[in-house]
Amino acid sequence: MRQSLAALLVALPALAVAGCDVEAMGPQSRQHVSEPRRLDKGGTFTLQNTNGAVEVEAWDRDSISIEAEKVGPEGRLDEIQIEIKGEGSRVDVSTRFPHVTFGSNGHVDYRVKVPASAHVELETTNGRLRASGTQASLRAETTNGGVEIGDAAGSVEASTTNGSIRVTFRDAPETGAQRFETTNGSITLTLPADVSGEFEARTVNGGISTDFPLDVSGRHGKHLQGHVGTGGPRYDLSTTNGGIRILKGA
Repeated sequence: MRQSLAALLVALPALAVAGCDVEAMGPQSRQHVSEPRRLDKGGTFTLQNTNGAVEVEAWDRDSISIEAEKVGPEGRLDEIQIEIKGEGSRVDVSTRFPHVTFGSNGHVDYRVKVPASAHVELETTNGRLRASGTQASLRAETTNGGVEIGDAAGSVEASTTNGSIRVTFRDAPETGAQRFETTNGSITLTLPADVSGEFEARTVNGGISTDFPLDVSGRHGKHLQGHVGTGGPRYDLSTTNGGIRILKGA
């Protein structure tokens, strides 16, 4: 009986705190935004967000499909503005939150389809980034959230502060600089078996492993530098708290 009473006394404050959190959020409103735009297959697409996830999928069309879900406090949803500019060679999307922020109570999640050969730049602060099927350059940057890129065939730059990075290449890029950087999280890079390039991996608290027979030119502590094959681009992987894995794809 004493143990049950003690457990109940511990649980009650927790429930009270949880109740306050729910009440602080208040009623929420949602609004769906959908807009197509023409974008050349070799054009540029950029998206800037603050709070919310971003997902991008490549397709074989000379247009983009922008789907956004706005979520915010009831009566204040219009304060979150989505700006879509340009057409043809370039389309830019940006999210404007009010100066007096309502913090985690407001966010915008994006789902976008872009031409596979378009150049893509994605940026958010609080949210994950996902992209698949891009064949041209891709830059994905967030602060609080993971980055996941699949089926890539062009140069990739991915960075975050609090989150892991997972990148899989369908075809190994022939040129360009591939950069993957985080602070608190692991990095997993999967490449085709016939990849060639220069590799440098650095970590502070974590290990480094690779499936490839790297011709190592430097290895000390948590730093690995070497190359595989002849020629090819440079792969730069860096984290502070997390491991690094360089895997060979099927």
